[in-house]
Order: sequence, then C-alpha cells, then structure tokens
Amino acid sequence: MTFSARSEMVSEMVDRYYDYYHHQKFYWTTKKKDNYGNVMHLKRDPSGSIERVPYSLHGEQERLTEPEVREEGYNPDYYFKEEVE
Repeated sequence: MTFSARSEMVSEMVDRYYDYYHHQKFYWTTKKKDNYGNVMHLKRDPSGSIERVPYSLHGEQERLTEPEVREEGYNPDYYFKEEVE
C-alpha cells in the first residue's frame, strides 16, 4: 500500500468518525455548580431553544448533539456529556 493510499484511508476514517461523533446525541450537564450549588443541565424549552435548567428540575433528560449545543452559544467543553445508548 502506498503512502498516498494510506493517507486517503486515514482521511476517510477521520471523516466517518467526525460524522458519527457530531450526530451522536448526549445528555449535557455542567461541570461546575451555579451560585446556589445547583448542577445545571441543558434542555430544549417549548419554543425550541436550548436553556440551562437546574438538574433537580430537569425532568426527562434531553438528548442533544454537539452542533445543537454550539448553535445556541454554549461551549461543550464546560459540560459533561453522557452518551445515550
């Protein structure tokens, strides 16, 4: 196998992983607590936008993709993401 063929194969694998990862849905929970000691959770409100809700009040957890979280202006690095099975 030539270097060019290996490079192409690796590039294709990275693209497939990127597509899978960015369409994978996760539960998002803050790494830090707010001023009242609450851990916050990202959840979609009835209007369709994403908001931070205290973890104790979130009810059913919302599964969101990383692009959805970024589009709403949240930095995914500040959240724990739990993979959904």
